[in-house]
Amino acid sequence: MKKPVIIGLVTMIVGLILAVVALGHSGLQTVYWDSGFKVESQRNNSKTYQKTFGANVKQIEFTADNAIEIRSGDVSKTQVSYTTGTKVQKNGDILTVDSPNRHHIWRVGFNIDSEDDDQGRTIITLPRKVKLTRISGRNNDELFVRDLSLKDFQLSGQADLDMQDVKIASDLNLKGSGGDSTLTRVSAPSVSQDTLGGDVDYQNCRFVDNHSYLSSAGGDISISNNQFKDVSINVQGGDFSFRNNRILKRLSAKSAGGDIDGQVLNRQQSRVAVSAEGGDVELFGQSNHSWNMDKKKAVSYHLSSEGGDVTIE
Repeated sequence: MKKPVIIGLVTMIVGLILAVVALGHSGLQTVYWDSGFKVESQRNNSKTYQKTFGANVKQIEFTADNAIEIRSGDVSKTQVSYTTGTKVQKNGDILTVDSPNRHHIWRVGFNIDSEDDDQGRTIITLPRKVKLTRISGRNNDELFVRDLSLKDFQLSGQADLDMQDVKIASDLNLKGSGGDSTLTRVSAPSVSQDTLGGDVDYQNCRFVDNHSYLSSAGGDISISNNQFKDVSINVQGGDFSFRNNRILKRLSAKSAGGDIDGQVLNRQQSRVAVSAEGGDVELFGQSNHSWNMDKKKAVSYHLSSEGGDVTIE
């Protein structure tokens, strides 16, 4: 047998042995670059950590590309649960969270691919007796706020927002948000929300001190069982619906292309004006455009759509 053939056979046998050994040690994994070569199992091996802080946390600030939940619970000290890649620290009475996405690039054969890691959810649990002065930050994933009392709340970014059982002493400012918003049993003097493309859903909320404003550039707005002093609604590309709301002074709504469908609880104590440039109008079962307009001391409703139907019952 010729020498090159023998060398080839030996090389093949050694290669097969090495392949079997590698497979036996989980060697069939993607290799990627993250400040050095690492394997896929390292990238997905995200650990969960927990820190405990004193009960004197008064402010929470965050910058996150991953989900955050802030809530009260049956704890004596502030507890934070977080995963690998998230930084949590406390300076005085301010708790800060930094949870950026980590971008990875890896090679499989001649192909190069990349993706952002999901760092999991950061959960901040505060003692029930704690009253925060401020929650503020930017989030591009999801933000959950549960069972809290605080003075001020500010949010920016593209996050979906879910708030339940929250009392806020100052006007609630949600301008510049980009995701869906669901508020349940939230109270504040007023609310101002301007979302770029998400849906807005308010249920059993109370904003009775100042003028409120809700706007969505591409989603729907729905309000039900709420209390407002004076509220303006602006929907650019979606529908607006309202049911069982107590309006103290005025509700005005304008839709650029969608339908408006709503309910006036006390029609005898209300005056209503409706219009639809490109759709049909139905007011209390009739094709009328106004109701009780000569009544001076009445709750005012002004509803108009440029491209959809307006139906009020």
